[in-house]
Amino acid sequence: MMIRSKKNPSPGGILVLALVLLLGTGVRMLLRESPESAVLVHNPSYVQVDGNIRFPGVYPFDTNRPTLQLLVKKAGGLKGRKRDLEALRGDIPISHGTRITLLGSGEKEGFRRGEMDPFYKVSLGIPLSVNKASELDLIAVPGIGPRLADAIVRERARRGKFLSLQEIREIRGINQGIYRKVRPYLTL
Repeated sequence: MMIRSKKNPSPGGILVLALVLLLGTGVRMLLRESPESAVLVHNPSYVQVDGNIRFPGVYPFDTNRPTLQLLVKKAGGLKGRKRDLEALRGDIPISHGTRITLLGSGEKEGFRRGEMDPFYKVSLGIPLSVNKASELDLIAVPGIGPRLADAIVRERARRGKFLSLQEIREIRGINQGIYRKVRPYLTL
């Protein structure tokens, strides 16, 4: 009876096997993670500008609080004369989701600050305030039509304001499915 000795696997083969197992485990872990945790997401600040500006529109910024001067520069500068720039001196910070209207010569202030157009907000994933939005604003939210927008505004007027977003579930026409659909677009 002849006894065969089992050959020892080569060190290179063991390394290849370990590498394959390690890669397989890493891929499985990545597939189990949610997309938010698997991908680094960059969230820019968006500001809408109109009025006395060369290129009105919505502009993204890498900084959390862009300044008025940076916004004017990004939008191509003012349409007016040089003296109109006097009103814009200084680094006035602008919040994400803001609308800036630049006023022309002869008007009192250099700019007016307000809320960004609701259709831009919804498109950019910026939630609308259910306590401030008009019926027209609410219609911009997918899942909210004219009747539901009217019902939300009426209920808000009756209550004074909503204290929690879940209170809108008490409005006729907002079931669990509609609430889940509109929730990402609304805030207090």
